[in-house]
Amino acid sequence: MAMARAIASLIILAFLTHAVLEWMDTQYRRLHQKLPRKRLFNDIRALTCYL
Repeated sequence: MAMARAIASLIILAFLTHAVLEWMDTQYRRLHQKLPRKRLFNDIRALTCYL
């Protein structure tokens, strides 16, 4: 049950992060339009691994 709550929380956090970026960042919007959704998030995931 705790794992399900943790996963649900991460999904909600990911959705909120995506929504905030979409509302606030015009460069993010341009990237989102040019790249397929799956590739965009894979690229973001790869970049954040090095932070």
